[in-house]
Amino acid sequence: MPSREVSPYNDGSTEKRTFDLAMGAMLFPVYVAGTTAARAAVRLEDGSPTLINRRRYLSPDVEGFDMTKVRSLRVGTFDQDWRVRDEDERVTRVGRVIRPLAIDELAQVKALIKGDVSMVGPRGTELEELEHLLEVFPDAGLVRDWVDTRMLTKPGLIGPNAVQRRLDNEWTAESMRAEIDYVENATIRDDIRIIGSTIVGARTLFTPDR
Repeated sequence: MPSREVSPYNDGSTEKRTFDLAMGAMLFPVYVAGTTAARAAVRLEDGSPTLINRRRYLSPDVEGFDMTKVRSLRVGTFDQDWRVRDEDERVTRVGRVIRPLAIDELAQVKALIKGDVSMVGPRGTELEELEHLLEVFPDAGLVRDWVDTRMLTKPGLIGPNAVQRRLDNEWTAESMRAEIDYVENATIRDDIRIIGSTIVGARTLFTPDR
């Protein structure tokens, strides 16, 4: 595998940390309101816990990290399958509302402010999914390159291709290359562009055809 380099912006730069803190400050009121409302709805539907910690990885070769989310699956079903598909029977009624809108992920804003994650970066993945991709993905060289590159920087709340990933609901060669390119070349302009396109894309996803 060729040697991989991280862009100066992604290599623990003050510029990226400042940007993350600014985004965390902007999102904090949304985090408080959205998470409080979602947790209350979960508790009314089927009780506690309302928050869950899921272990996520950038690579099987490095230590994972805890991702806190508002619970959207029925209690006791979290470990049945790492894939949550459309019409999955494990998803609660509240989950069918908060998952498409990513309200369940607002709890991660706290980790953003603490500096455990960045606003934009490679998305943490279930260990089982990473191992599955390394075994069966058609382009073995690409997936190995992707895994070895994404672990060189912090995970992100938003991935470089968040909207397309939500549409595909699976990793593709295109989405892997997007993460590799982000780690190696991103600047603050890319973060602004990615956040903007994610907001526009999300509006498109949830706007009915007229």
